[in-house]
Amino acid sequence: MSTLRKNVKKTEKQVNIKLSGDVSIANSNELKSILQEFLTDNRKIRVIFEKVEAFDLSAVQLLYAFKRDREAKKLEVYYDADLSQSASVLLQHANITILDKE
Repeated sequence: MSTLRKNVKKTEKQVNIKLSGDVSIANSNELKSILQEFLTDNRKIRVIFEKVEAFDLSAVQLLYAFKRDREAKKLEVYYDADLSQSASVLLQHANITILDKE
């Protein structure tokens, strides 16, 4: 079983959460904990997916809930991903917009 890896970088105005590895139901509790840690953070949150080995609907549901809850609090969240086309379509159907690579 693969693991979910995270790397968090914080600045005064933004938090970058880089996720890699297994972003699926196998690690959904860990993903939920990571997102909850930053749910009420006033800084802009940018979740970056890099070298993702697995990605499924449970991850989409958690990301959608995180986005919805932050937006209800008038807080920003952005997603940046290099995912397969099928994973990108899942996110689009959940109304999650992926940023263009900078």
